[in-house]
Amino acid sequence: MRLVILLLVMGVSWYSRSQEVTFSTFQGEDPITHISIDIMTDAYRRLGITMKVLPQPGERALITANSGLIDGELFRIKGMDDIYKNLIRVPVAIAEIEIVAFARKESPISVSGWASLTPFKVGYNRGVKVIEDNLLPSTHVEPANTVENAMKMLEAGRTDIAIDGLINGLKIINDLGFKDLLPIEPPLEVIHGFHYLHTKNRHMLKPLTKILRDMEKEGVIRNYRERVLNEVETFSMNRTGKAP
Repeated sequence: MRLVILLLVMGVSWYSRSQEVTFSTFQGEDPITHISIDIMTDAYRRLGITMKVLPQPGERALITANSGLIDGELFRIKGMDDIYKNLIRVPVAIAEIEIVAFARKESPISVSGWASLTPFKVGYNRGVKVIEDNLLPSTHVEPANTVENAMKMLEAGRTDIAIDGLINGLKIINDLGFKDLLPIEPPLEVIHGFHYLHTKNRHMLKPLTKILRDMEKEGVIRNYRERVLNEVETFSMNRTGKAP
């Protein structure tokens, strides 16, 4: 009898825990991260599951997600499952990111792809794979632990360029009160972000994919994106003369 009660308690406990999932993600107040949190919170809510996030430095977040200590990674570019073999990509894009170079207003810098960055001292947030994988070995890099620190290095003249997503970079520049940093056009690359599950959650792949496709058809994903874009639009127009 005691064994039966114990098994019942364990079953209830497991079921309760199974209704909550945790995903690693980048540290900082990144608008794209907030969009992804909103989208995936909505998606998991439709499955009757509560989602939490664990902010960590870029590389550590992937290692934690891959370890199985948590349930996966909130969003990353395509191909992370080729490197981190315990991660499964959910095949619906939840984020669109323009990767751009930022420079000081007085700097006569122009860029036309990753190879054009080699003459410059380049800062970025350590562990962001799309940046690290595209910078040429000959590029003089100064990685920082956060995008905020990368922008501070640029403002102080310790680097010539800082690389980040357009929306996030503009928000951080605004939050830091920097008046002389601008994005350089055109973007270095336009990428898409995808949600990743740990292999232990493989059973969630099909229902989660269906829900995200439904949200895509309903315009829900687009609405979450546009809400954040509108929040940075005025700031971007003040700096560049046009909306992002």
